[in-house]
Amino acid sequence: MIFPVLEKNELRMIELNFVEDVLQDKYKDHVSRSYPFSAIRRVNKGLEPDEFVIEFSNSKFSFKSVV
Repeated sequence: MIFPVLEKNELRMIELNFVEDVLQDKYKDHVSRSYPFSAIRRVNKGLEPDEFVIEFSNSKFSFKSVV
């Protein structure tokens, strides 16, 4: 599954690969970050509309969904 999102006003794509159990953050057709599903601690709703936060064991990223 691929979702378009905004991170700091940059259009990115989040890919959830259920075959390999990996979340990939893509920017301009390049994988900039890749995390196994086991590294995801939680996904929370953000403060702004359509915003969500993905927390990993050592970092946190805030995205805004593009509708």
